[in-house]
Amino acid sequence: MSLEATRGLYLGKTRVINPLEELVGNPEPLAVEPDENGDDVILPPIPGMKLGIRDVPVIAPFLCDDHLILGVEYWREFHPSRTTIGTRELFRGLLRSAAKRELADEREWEELDEAEISKRIDGIIAWAEERADQSEVELMLEVLGDLWDGSEAWHKASGVATELAELGNQEALPLIARWLKYPDTEEYEVERIPALLEQIDVARA
Repeated sequence: MSLEATRGLYLGKTRVINPLEELVGNPEPLAVEPDENGDDVILPPIPGMKLGIRDVPVIAPFLCDDHLILGVEYWREFHPSRTTIGTRELFRGLLRSAAKRELADEREWEELDEAEISKRIDGIIAWAEERADQSEVELMLEVLGDLWDGSEAWHKASGVATELAELGNQEALPLIARWLKYPDTEEYEVERIPALLEQIDVARA
Protein backbone atom coordinates (compact mmCIF):
# COMPACT_ATOMS: atom_id res chain seq x y z
CA MET A 1 0.00 0.00 0.00
CA SER A 2 1.16 3.52 -0.67
CA LEU A 3 2.55 5.77 2.04
CA GLU A 4 -0.73 7.73 2.14
CA ALA A 5 -2.85 4.61 2.59
CA THR A 6 -0.80 3.57 5.62
CA ARG A 7 -0.16 7.03 7.05
CA GLY A 8 1.06 6.89 10.62
CA LEU A 9 1.99 3.21 10.39
CA TYR A 10 4.83 3.15 7.80
CA LEU A 11 4.62 -0.63 7.54
CA GLY A 12 5.41 -0.83 3.83
CA LYS A 13 9.13 -1.62 3.82
CA THR A 14 9.42 -3.68 0.63
CA ARG A 15 10.62 -1.54 -2.25
CA VAL A 16 8.80 -2.37 -5.47
CA ILE A 17 8.45 -1.00 -8.98
CA ASN A 18 5.06 0.59 -9.62
CA PRO A 19 4.28 -0.17 -13.30
CA LEU A 20 1.60 2.51 -13.47
CA GLU A 21 4.05 5.10 -12.16
CA GLU A 22 6.62 4.00 -14.71
CA LEU A 23 4.07 4.53 -17.49
CA VAL A 24 2.55 7.89 -16.54
CA GLY A 25 5.18 9.28 -14.17
CA ASN A 26 4.80 11.00 -10.82
CA PRO A 27 5.69 14.68 -10.32
CA GLU A 28 6.05 14.33 -6.53
CA PRO A 29 6.96 10.79 -5.45
CA LEU A 30 7.27 10.33 -1.69
CA ALA A 31 10.14 8.61 0.10
CA VAL A 32 9.35 5.34 1.89
CA GLU A 33 9.91 6.97 5.27
CA PRO A 34 9.51 10.57 6.54
CA ASP A 35 12.45 12.73 7.60
CA GLU A 36 13.65 13.20 11.19
CA ASN A 37 10.81 15.69 11.80
CA GLY A 38 8.15 13.29 10.54
CA ASP A 39 7.58 15.28 7.35
CA ASP A 40 7.11 13.72 3.92
CA VAL A 41 10.24 13.61 1.79
CA ILE A 42 9.62 14.54 -1.86
CA LEU A 43 11.87 12.66 -4.28
CA PRO A 44 12.89 13.76 -7.82
CA PRO A 45 10.03 13.53 -10.36
CA ILE A 46 9.51 10.27 -12.22
CA PRO A 47 9.14 11.27 -15.90
CA GLY A 48 7.14 8.27 -17.09
CA MET A 49 6.96 7.23 -20.74
CA LYS A 50 5.06 10.31 -21.94
CA LEU A 51 2.19 8.39 -23.53
CA GLY A 52 0.59 9.92 -26.60
CA ILE A 53 -2.09 9.33 -29.19
CA ARG A 54 -0.02 6.65 -30.95
CA ASP A 55 -0.13 4.56 -27.76
CA VAL A 56 -3.94 4.45 -27.64
CA PRO A 57 -4.31 1.45 -30.02
CA VAL A 58 -1.87 -0.49 -27.83
CA ILE A 59 -3.65 0.35 -24.56
CA ALA A 60 -7.30 0.13 -25.65
CA PRO A 61 -7.57 -3.70 -26.03
CA PHE A 62 -6.75 -4.08 -22.32
CA LEU A 63 -10.18 -2.57 -21.53
CA CYS A 64 -11.70 -5.88 -22.63
CA ASP A 65 -11.17 -7.55 -19.24
CA ASP A 66 -11.29 -6.19 -15.72
CA HIS A 67 -9.02 -7.87 -13.16
CA LEU A 68 -8.58 -6.87 -9.55
CA ILE A 69 -5.07 -5.79 -8.60
CA LEU A 70 -3.17 -5.86 -5.29
CA GLY A 71 -4.05 -2.32 -4.39
CA VAL A 72 -6.77 -0.10 -2.99
CA GLU A 73 -7.94 3.46 -3.48
CA TYR A 74 -9.54 5.80 -0.99
CA TRP A 75 -11.24 9.17 -0.65
CA ARG A 76 -9.00 10.54 2.15
CA GLU A 77 -6.30 8.70 4.06
CA PHE A 78 -7.96 9.54 7.39
CA HIS A 79 -11.30 8.07 6.26
CA PRO A 80 -11.66 4.32 7.00
CA SER A 81 -13.11 3.28 3.62
CA ARG A 82 -10.92 1.52 1.06
CA THR A 83 -12.02 0.32 -2.39
CA THR A 84 -10.45 -2.39 -4.51
CA ILE A 85 -9.14 -1.34 -7.91
CA GLY A 86 -9.64 -3.09 -11.25
CA THR A 87 -7.35 -2.97 -14.26
CA ARG A 88 -10.00 -1.37 -16.45
CA GLU A 89 -10.04 1.70 -14.22
CA LEU A 90 -6.27 2.06 -14.57
CA PHE A 91 -6.31 1.60 -18.35
CA ARG A 92 -9.09 4.19 -18.64
CA GLY A 93 -6.74 6.61 -16.90
CA LEU A 94 -3.87 5.70 -19.23
CA LEU A 95 -6.09 6.35 -22.24
CA ARG A 96 -7.20 9.68 -20.78
CA SER A 97 -3.58 10.68 -20.33
CA ALA A 98 -2.57 9.60 -23.84
CA ALA A 99 -5.58 11.02 -25.72
CA LYS A 100 -6.16 14.16 -23.59
CA ARG A 101 -9.84 13.23 -23.29
CA GLU A 102 -12.19 10.69 -21.74
CA LEU A 103 -12.50 7.73 -24.11
CA ALA A 104 -14.24 5.21 -21.83
CA ASP A 105 -16.70 6.73 -19.37
CA GLU A 106 -16.84 4.56 -16.24
CA ARG A 107 -20.58 4.85 -15.59
CA GLU A 108 -21.46 4.11 -19.21
CA TRP A 109 -19.12 1.12 -19.51
CA GLU A 110 -20.63 -0.55 -16.44
CA GLU A 111 -23.78 -1.14 -18.50
CA LEU A 112 -22.04 -2.66 -21.55
CA ASP A 113 -21.92 -6.35 -22.35
CA GLU A 114 -18.88 -8.13 -23.83
CA ALA A 115 -19.88 -7.55 -27.46
CA GLU A 116 -20.56 -3.85 -26.87
CA ILE A 117 -17.22 -3.41 -25.10
CA SER A 118 -15.40 -5.02 -28.00
CA LYS A 119 -17.20 -2.68 -30.42
CA ARG A 120 -16.28 0.37 -28.30
CA ILE A 121 -12.63 -0.70 -28.22
CA ASP A 122 -12.58 -0.96 -32.02
CA GLY A 123 -14.06 2.53 -32.18
CA ILE A 124 -11.41 3.94 -29.84
CA ILE A 125 -8.63 2.39 -31.91
CA ALA A 126 -10.09 3.74 -35.16
CA TRP A 127 -10.48 7.21 -33.61
CA ALA A 128 -6.85 7.23 -32.47
CA GLU A 129 -5.48 5.96 -35.78
CA GLU A 130 -7.23 8.82 -37.60
CA ARG A 131 -5.38 11.27 -35.33
CA ALA A 132 -2.03 9.52 -35.19
CA ASP A 133 -0.23 12.48 -36.79
CA GLN A 134 -1.82 15.17 -34.60
CA SER A 135 0.33 16.94 -32.04
CA GLU A 136 -0.60 17.05 -28.37
CA VAL A 137 -1.60 20.70 -28.74
CA GLU A 138 -3.86 19.92 -31.70
CA LEU A 139 -5.54 17.16 -29.67
CA MET A 140 -6.18 19.51 -26.75
CA LEU A 141 -7.61 22.23 -28.99
CA GLU A 142 -9.93 19.63 -30.51
CA VAL A 143 -11.02 18.59 -27.02
CA LEU A 144 -12.00 22.16 -26.13
CA GLY A 145 -14.02 22.43 -29.33
CA ASP A 146 -15.76 19.09 -28.83
CA LEU A 147 -16.62 19.79 -25.18
CA TRP A 148 -18.13 23.17 -26.03
CA ASP A 149 -20.17 21.74 -28.90
CA GLY A 150 -21.62 19.26 -26.44
CA SER A 151 -22.26 22.01 -23.85
CA GLU A 152 -20.13 20.25 -21.26
CA ALA A 153 -19.41 21.85 -17.89
CA TRP A 154 -16.16 23.74 -17.37
CA HIS A 155 -14.64 21.17 -15.00
CA LYS A 156 -14.37 18.73 -17.92
CA ALA A 157 -12.42 21.28 -19.94
CA SER A 158 -10.30 22.82 -17.18
CA GLY A 159 -7.49 20.26 -17.40
CA VAL A 160 -6.61 20.75 -21.06
CA ALA A 161 -7.38 24.48 -20.77
CA THR A 162 -4.78 24.79 -18.00
CA GLU A 163 -2.19 22.88 -20.05
CA LEU A 164 -2.76 25.08 -23.08
CA ALA A 165 -2.57 28.22 -20.94
CA GLU A 166 0.77 27.08 -19.52
CA LEU A 167 1.99 26.70 -23.10
CA GLY A 168 0.74 30.22 -23.94
CA ASN A 169 -1.29 28.87 -26.86
CA GLN A 170 -3.07 31.78 -28.56
CA GLU A 171 -5.64 29.59 -30.32
CA ALA A 172 -6.91 28.39 -26.96
CA LEU A 173 -7.81 31.86 -25.67
CA PRO A 174 -11.17 32.31 -27.47
CA LEU A 175 -12.03 28.64 -26.89
CA ILE A 176 -11.51 28.99 -23.14
CA ALA A 177 -13.27 32.37 -22.96
CA ARG A 178 -16.52 30.85 -24.26
CA TRP A 179 -17.12 29.17 -20.90
CA LEU A 180 -17.60 32.58 -19.31
CA LYS A 181 -20.93 32.71 -21.18
CA TYR A 182 -21.91 29.10 -20.51
CA PRO A 183 -24.93 29.26 -18.12
CA ASP A 184 -23.91 26.26 -15.97
CA THR A 185 -20.42 27.55 -15.22
CA GLU A 186 -20.21 28.03 -11.45
CA GLU A 187 -19.26 31.43 -10.00
CA TYR A 188 -16.00 30.13 -8.52
CA GLU A 189 -15.12 28.68 -11.95
CA VAL A 190 -15.86 31.98 -13.67
CA GLU A 191 -13.37 33.62 -11.32
CA ARG A 192 -10.61 31.19 -12.39
CA ILE A 193 -11.04 31.44 -16.17
CA PRO A 194 -9.74 35.04 -16.60
CA ALA A 195 -6.49 34.03 -14.87
CA LEU A 196 -5.93 31.39 -17.55
CA LEU A 197 -6.69 33.92 -20.29
CA GLU A 198 -4.21 36.38 -18.81
CA GLN A 199 -1.61 33.63 -18.63
CA ILE A 200 -1.93 33.25 -22.41
CA ASP A 201 -2.06 36.94 -23.31
CA VAL A 202 -2.78 39.76 -20.86
CA ALA A 203 -3.72 42.31 -23.52
CA ARG A 204 -6.19 40.01 -25.30
CA ALA A 205 -7.64 38.82 -22.00
